Amino acid sequence: MKSLLPTRRAAARRRALRAFTLVELLVVIAIIGVLIGLLLPAVQAAREAARRSSCSNNLKQIGLGLLNYTDIKGAFPAGQYRIYVSATEHHYKGSMKTFLLPFIEEQRLADACAASPDDVDSASIGSVNIGTMRVNAYLCPGDPNGAPSKTSPGYIVANYAASAGPAWFRTTSDGWSTCACVQSLTYQMPPGRPDLGNNGSFGPLVSTNNAPGTYATLNPPLMKMKDIADGLSKTFFAGEVLASQRSSLQQGWNSLTNNGDGTTITSVPLNFDTSNASGSYSSISGQDSGGTNGIGCGSWFNGSTAYGFKSPHPKTCGFAFLDGSVRYLADTIDQWTYVYLSFPWDGKTVSDY
Repeated sequence: MKSLLPTRRAAARRRALRAFTLVELLVVIAIIGVLIGLLLPAVQAAREAARRSSCSNNLKQIGLGLLNYTDIKGAFPAGQYRIYVSATEHHYKGSMKTFLLPFIEEQRLADACAASPDDVDSASIGSVNIGTMRVNAYLCPGDPNGAPSKTSPGYIVANYAASAGPAWFRTTSDGWSTCACVQSLTYQMPPGRPDLGNNGSFGPLVSTNNAPGTYATLNPPLMKMKDIADGLSKTFFAGEVLASQRSSLQQGWNSLTNNGDGTTITSVPLNFDTSNASGSYSSISGQDSGGTNGIGCGSWFNGSTAYGFKSPHPKTCGFAFLDGSVRYLADTIDQWTYVYLSFPWDGKTVSDY
């Protein structure tokens, strides 16, 4: 009988040739780890590029909506429009975000606003306030905090707001903290603003938000294309904002003047971080990050720093210009260049930024 031993030995040798040694297995694992390490940043970069592309499309839609509005109405919309007709009565007639609704394919919401012309913030469809409804063109997919408000349940926040230009920059307490850093961030207002009456905007979309005793005209002097002395391609009218870094934005995209329209300013450096505090006012009243009165420069309740443009995209922020173009500005931009791009009448032709 023929011995089976050589056959078994040959089979064992074949199995040994097919198997991995421990060292080989560790090498394979290491290679896979390196490949994942190389691939992950690329995947993250691709996802960010997709988010930024979607955000850019939103800003483009807002820009085209503005141009269509202007073609039909003959003037730019108001940034935000609230008037006092007496010491006790005021009317909220909307903001850039409500005025553009018919021009961004949101006619149903626009009709609801038209049905409540003096109290747009109470506009509803059925019994549902429109502020609880998503407007996709106003939401950036890169915002990690998402659309729902964290402090006003049911309401939807927005990631874009009409610019007020350089506007004011509060350096006294006035109910807010005076930051130690404010002095280094304060810039002189550029010259050249025309007389627009008693309104609160230094940007191209005039805003009216008069206090009792300074009763506003029913028809604020809105800007037209011919009024933009610096050129449409050199002036932006809207940009990105983050509700997670500004408490008033938590009241939703359709809430009086607190949706950012006509109150977001460029005298605060681009992407200035105010995210080190959240929750209720009382919960952070003892914090101090370089300021006084308990609320520091980084607080989302600080009117001196929280009112700037801010983006979820790393080291940049997107803006819609009056000619319908969309551009992303690096947050290292020269501060004066940034201010000039938001102010239509400074006489500066900014060509490199």
